[in-house]
Amino acid sequence: MLVGYDTGRYGGILANPGFLRQFGSYHPAKKTDALDSLHTSLLSSLAFIGKLFGCFMSGPAIERFGHRIVFYGLSVISVIGIIIEATAANSGIGTGRYAQFVIGRIVVYASVGLVEVTVTTYQHEIVPAAFRGLVVIFLQLFLDVGSFIATGVNKAFSTYTSGVGWKAATGIQFIFPMLIVCFTFFIPNWPRWLLSMDRAEEAIVALRRLRSKQEVENGLSEAEIQAFARL
Repeated sequence: MLVGYDTGRYGGILANPGFLRQFGSYHPAKKTDALDSLHTSLLSSLAFIGKLFGCFMSGPAIERFGHRIVFYGLSVISVIGIIIEATAANSGIGTGRYAQFVIGRIVVYASVGLVEVTVTTYQHEIVPAAFRGLVVIFLQLFLDVGSFIATGVNKAFSTYTSGVGWKAATGIQFIFPMLIVCFTFFIPNWPRWLLSMDRAEEAIVALRRLRSKQEVENGLSEAEIQAFARL
């Protein structure tokens, strides 16, 4: 939902009157404030620098720290980016600090890159093969739910001519990294990673949490761990 909400929220902010009054300029011909095409394009494209960094760093980070720590880390990065974005303007017209907002977008998108890789690899490792297709469907569903929520939020603040509207829409995004932190507390680490860290007992415990009661009673968790160890 974090990725879906951010994508939807950003599109709405670019059309928000309050955002345009603070970051854009007045166009006499159109009799409205607007952000020129160059600045709009830079806002949209430079963010992918952060995403590229997040995607490339996710692999080494997962191997070094495990999925749970990376989930916590990307949540912190997301919060930092949101704060940078939300504080990129004062209350008056024309007070927007464009460079700061761009930096915020880059930082937020670094967390997006981390999310996309970390979530998909974690799902691949912990979900039994028979259910992976269903889990992929739910991943897309949550992306759409995030976008749907963003659409409602954008609509609610679409008439705000002060910075309150776009800042509120940005601030609501805090909810999603906080949810990641809360749910990460209840999920186990990737068993194969625990094995690579010479933590075999923890790997067995983690796998038992991820498998059915019947599989655990039949000793299949231990057999699966042994298969991992031979890879």
